[in-house]
Amino acid sequence: MSRSHAQQFAHETLPRAVFGDPLALTRAIDSNEAAQFLNTVWEQAAAQLVPIARMPNPGCSATIERQGLYSMVMVTPPPPRVSGDPALIAVIGRGDGIGRLATLAYYVLDLVLDPRTGVPSFAMTARSGPDEKGARWSEGPLPDRFWFGATAYDLYNGQTPHPMTGIPQLPFWYWWHAFDGATAMRFFNDAKDEADRFQAVRSTPILLMPEIADAAEIFIDPAPANRLRELRPYLLRDQTLASAWQDLVQRLVTSVIGSVEANTLRALPLAIEAAQGGALAEAQGLELEASVRGKLAALGINADENRHLAEQLVNAARTPRSKAGSVPPPTNEDPVWSTLFLDETDLQQHVRGERDEATTSADPTFLGYGGVRAGYAVWLADESSSMARIVDTRWVFRTSVAALHFMRAVAPLLSSGLPPVPTPQLGDDVLAFGDQSVGNRRTYVIAVRVGRVVARLQATEGLYAAASRQVLHAATLHPLAHKIVQRARQGLAAYWIAVAYPTNAVPALLHSKGHDAAQLLEKYVFLAHPEMPGALAMLGDEYAPAAAALANFQAQVRAHRWVIYRKAMFRLVRTLLDTDMGDPRVNAAHAFEIVTELRYLDPDPVWIHLEMECRARG
Repeated sequence: MSRSHAQQFAHETLPRAVFGDPLALTRAIDSNEAAQFLNTVWEQAAAQLVPIARMPNPGCSATIERQGLYSMVMVTPPPPRVSGDPALIAVIGRGDGIGRLATLAYYVLDLVLDPRTGVPSFAMTARSGPDEKGARWSEGPLPDRFWFGATAYDLYNGQTPHPMTGIPQLPFWYWWHAFDGATAMRFFNDAKDEADRFQAVRSTPILLMPEIADAAEIFIDPAPANRLRELRPYLLRDQTLASAWQDLVQRLVTSVIGSVEANTLRALPLAIEAAQGGALAEAQGLELEASVRGKLAALGINADENRHLAEQLVNAARTPRSKAGSVPPPTNEDPVWSTLFLDETDLQQHVRGERDEATTSADPTFLGYGGVRAGYAVWLADESSSMARIVDTRWVFRTSVAALHFMRAVAPLLSSGLPPVPTPQLGDDVLAFGDQSVGNRRTYVIAVRVGRVVARLQATEGLYAAASRQVLHAATLHPLAHKIVQRARQGLAAYWIAVAYPTNAVPALLHSKGHDAAQLLEKYVFLAHPEMPGALAMLGDEYAPAAAALANFQAQVRAHRWVIYRKAMFRLVRTLLDTDMGDPRVNAAHAFEIVTELRYLDPDPVWIHLEMECRARG
């Protein structure tokens, strides 16, 4: 494969010029003529290539740094386009670079793109003469000028390069290669109108990074890059792009490409900018910033400050704010959360210890799966007890599907490294782990999912339990787990009963003859909600006939009465999006599930518009 223009420049023409006259470049830098010198060398490289391989020079620059007996010239070539192109060039020698520069060494940091995935990495080559074949290191540093310079100095002094620490300062073009900006811009450039361009942004949220437009101007064409820049003010305030902003931030925060620290730091201003612009609702913006700051704290970046700010942001997101001219929202506690944890009636021999909610709720993984609220409580008993320490943890999500995916994703963490043990079926999903003896103390964990609630109970045997003939078994946790499941079901039922309360749908059904939902649906659309039969059943035996009748009615309408079903689902979605009751994020997420199903059953574009509205709100 023939060399690109940049490769010919960095690996052939420039080193020959430098080794031929070491002072020419350094003197050009001191006289502010470095750009002219490098452009001349660039044109000389072009003369060695076939015309189709020649590229215009968007600009090269060079600086010189003198350290004691040595001088180092750092050359920044044009942004690398293809694998093998140079990212940075360093020339090191003895002398001040004005009257003397000897014992030269020449280093190039090359971009390397994985041929299968396109993921970038960087390699280094070194040479000490114009005709010498350079030595190559396949694991070079990221294209941070300080990191590259420090690595070059180590190699020049015959030392093994020190591992780079800290947070690299990455050039704009790095993000283009790291997150496939070329494909994203191709979608954007192929768009026929503004609606298509917005859709391109939704499907490839990396377009929301300003760096992508900057790179596209050089790598592709200034016209689409400028169009993307012109759209940016609208992208910042369009709430139908809320999910795109969230996807972009979560992709950066969770990416392991390059520097995790640099990726996460880059995500922070994007989250803040989207919230300030209006693309994210207030609670969404606060939650998203909290998730990024929580990750920064976990990485040790201003840990105390970011952890404190994350807790404040989560609390602010959870605090309801009244709209101007509206009736203040109810101040009652969320019915799911208020009765979810075990209490003194369940753990009569224990004393409540540490409690936490803000830190757990700010966990990036939890928020990434649509988490709403999380926390834990620690219970302590005498060291002679079979359960001397209990950690009772809950995670509440927007939907059951989100809770299920979260539970699967963090299963290794839920286990605390303990092996799995058999367990009876509890809730919708259950995992159990334990060990007969860990440091002379038995430990068992049971995790259950009930709808959109995930609960984890960890019990540790007391230090003197064995001497007191108190033994912790896996089955010891089962009665407590049953109580947790019951509490979760009651809380979830209470939530939907509370949301439906202003519509009077439940009293209307209970007092109708034969619990005839067919006669009530037109006026009480909440009776179409799939959660309502289960919620009614949890209210007690006297509600069981109404719950059974409603479940049968919903099944019949869904299977045999399409027109009625479609109309009811449309009105239910609007009710969920417009109601002031409950958590708007939860309501919007459940509306989104309905809309997603109807989109594939009904070609009416109204479902597409509703999906955008659900994404913006949820």
